[in-house]
Amino acid sequence: MNTRIHDVTFTILSDVTNPLCGENGASYIYGPQKGATPEDVRKLDQLLRHYGEKVEECLGIAVLEALGAGAAGGLGAGLMAFCGAKSYSGISKVLSILEIESHFIDADLVITEEGRMDSQSLNGKAPVGIAQLAKKHHLPVIAVVGSSDDDLGPIYATGIDLVLDIINKPMDLDTAISQTEKLITNAGESAFRAFLLARKVPLSV
Repeated sequence: MNTRIHDVTFTILSDVTNPLCGENGASYIYGPQKGATPEDVRKLDQLLRHYGEKVEECLGIAVLEALGAGAAGGLGAGLMAFCGAKSYSGISKVLSILEIESHFIDADLVITEEGRMDSQSLNGKAPVGIAQLAKKHHLPVIAVVGSSDDDLGPIYATGIDLVLDIINKPMDLDTAISQTEKLITNAGESAFRAFLLARKVPLSV
C-alpha cells in the first residue's frame, strides 16, 4: 500500500446508507439495476459477505453492517477498511456547502427531482434531504420524476407533498429522452398549477 495514504484523510460523501450485505445490501438493492439475475444477486451477496468477514478478521474493522458500506457496490466498505475513511451523508454535506437553506427564507415553493422515486430514494437521496430541510421552513415540496413506485406512502412521509411523473402517456425510453424538454416543461406547469390550487389562486394566470 502506498504509504502516502496514511497521511491523507479520506471522507466518503454518499447518498445511500445501505450496508454491505443482506436484503438491504449492495447486491440485493443495486444488483438488479445493473442486470444481475436473482441467482447472481445471491452469489454476489455471498462473496461480499465473505470479503467483509475477512476484512473484519484480518484488520479488525467492522464493515458488514456499517452504514454506507454498500455504496457503489461495496466501494464504501473498501474505503473504510483500507483508507480509514469515514462516511457522511452526501446530500447533507452538499446542501451545507451550497448554503441551500438560505434560499428557502424567501421561497414559497420547493421543486426537486429524481430519475425514479421509489424505496431507494429513502436511503439518503437528494429529494428527501431537500424536503426535510424545506419542512423546517414549512414549505411545500413537489418532486418531478421520470417514474415512480406504486406505493408512495413512505415517500410522502418524508416531507415530499406531491410526486409528478413527467411521462404522460405510454412511450419507450428513446421517445422519452427525445421529448425530455417538452415533458419537463409540462410537468413544471402542472407543479405550479398544483401550487396555485393549494393557495386558492385563480388558474387563469
